[in-house]
Amino acid sequence: MRTGRHYAGFDTDAGYLALADERIAAERHHLADGRLGTTASPVFVPLGRGRPGASLDELVRAGERATAVARRMLVEAGFTHVESPAVFKDLGVTVAYRARDHRGQPWLFEVCGAFSSTRPGLARRDVLLRTIGTATVLAAARTAVPVREDLGTFVVLSTDTPTPRSPAGRTLAAVCGPGRVIHDVITLLSLDDHMRLRELAQGAPQEVPAP
Repeated sequence: MRTGRHYAGFDTDAGYLALADERIAAERHHLADGRLGTTASPVFVPLGRGRPGASLDELVRAGERATAVARRMLVEAGFTHVESPAVFKDLGVTVAYRARDHRGQPWLFEVCGAFSSTRPGLARRDVLLRTIGTATVLAAARTAVPVREDLGTFVVLSTDTPTPRSPAGRTLAAVCGPGRVIHDVITLLSLDDHMRLRELAQGAPQEVPAP
């Protein structure tokens, strides 16, 4: 539960099952209340590829997927309750991750691209337009009444972004920024962007998307 992973457990002894249920209920209660002390703190479990504690660059060289690297970045930045995927059946939308900042506010994260020359993330116009479409649907739902607590500010984690003066770059600039349908775009493996992600995890004020 502290790593935000899905899990399954089993035992043949009913007493152990009851004990496990009690521990799970207590842990869920502590995490939900944000009491992240010594006995209930989110932890990071090293990814399966690469050596334990490997840097992000080393994980990429070891063949780790962009989605796994994105999750690692979210956890290291300080986001908690990282869920994957975040599915909104009524909206027909699915995004890669939903997580909470230090204030307990929800954030939605889409991951675009792969660590290859043929899938350069938002630099591909079809990926860019599809992502903008997803962000627009979520933004419209956030401004609807009644307010939906399962939605959050939308951020894109991408392996690459278009150059600012390109047509795709101008399109992205028109919809990206505080108060717009895409709050921010974080480039995976960028140190500067990783620091900005840490700032978001601290609980930056969330603006309502512009109509």
